[in-house]
Amino acid sequence: MFTMYASITVALITACFLEAVFIGRERLKNATSESSNEVLKKALHGNELTAVLHYGFIASLLPLIYAAIKESANFELMLVIAALSGVILTIIDRIYFKTIRTNVQVLVLERQNEELSEFAQRESGIMEWGKSFYPILILVICLRGFLFEPFQIPSGSMLPTLRVGDFLLVNKFTYGVRLPVLGTEVLDLNDPQKGDVIVFKKWRESQEDQLLGRDSTHENGYETWIKRIIAAPGDTFMLDFPNRLIYINGVRLSKIKMDEINDPQAGNPTYVFEESINDVNHLIYNHKYDAVSPGYQRNAFKSGVVYTVPEGKYFVMGDNRDGSHDGRFIGYIKEEDIVGKASVVWMHLENFKPSFNRNGSIQ
Repeated sequence: MFTMYASITVALITACFLEAVFIGRERLKNATSESSNEVLKKALHGNELTAVLHYGFIASLLPLIYAAIKESANFELMLVIAALSGVILTIIDRIYFKTIRTNVQVLVLERQNEELSEFAQRESGIMEWGKSFYPILILVICLRGFLFEPFQIPSGSMLPTLRVGDFLLVNKFTYGVRLPVLGTEVLDLNDPQKGDVIVFKKWRESQEDQLLGRDSTHENGYETWIKRIIAAPGDTFMLDFPNRLIYINGVRLSKIKMDEINDPQAGNPTYVFEESINDVNHLIYNHKYDAVSPGYQRNAFKSGVVYTVPEGKYFVMGDNRDGSHDGRFIGYIKEEDIVGKASVVWMHLENFKPSFNRNGSIQ
């Protein structure tokens, strides 16, 4: 769906470019002192075809944005393309239109028609859009690409730390600076640490990838996931599924029972524990029943076996231990796929009602 809408949008903006360069320029060149007011208006702002193309392009953005959100499309790439489109529009305007349009505007002003003069001061819609918004888009790309990226919690896998409907800011410079879209690291600052809550790219696997048991070929795009780092490169870990325990470097993670509750988002009677990883204290959930989830039969790791995390990879889990599809199922995640560290909750949205009582840093 996203590909289809993107193709429609690209086709429409290309048509706007071609119409402006080849047809619009001729309209401007053919405008003379003998032309009527209506001809001068069309010379400056186009005709019915121009309006259809411009409004069609704007209308195509709505389903494109919807499809992008639904399919987790690459927003950074979309922003870069939009900014480049604005730059191209500005260059086209400078090269092809500025001198000719100025001549037509002089013709209009000589007529001393107030309505026509006001009309002449405005640029065509698509040109005005391109020149006005691309600086803003470039600023957004810099903020989102190098500093902070917004993220919304889509599921209950990180309960009770993060709830469905939480809106977060992901710190993208904690671990280093990467180029937007390309993801190439240009500055290495810090290594991700055990206990950090991170956002990362989970590449979608094709049926062929699954059958051959290989890593995704990245051809199907990615989803953005959020989990907690349990083990870092070089660490050993062992999972004890029946007892719901984790051992890191031979030491069992501290796990203290705090409460027993019924959380609607968890969907089961739930035990609340305080867990400590690398001096990071946080709460986790274990369901009261189903000591061994049926899903554990498909684990990437076996219970009671000691594993060593390879270099450049991390083992992650959700805080809702019996309700999280995480490293136990998908295996290790690569450092290059880490987007950033989840830093703060800035809003919670439930039943379309925003609230700010959950605002604060993420432990």
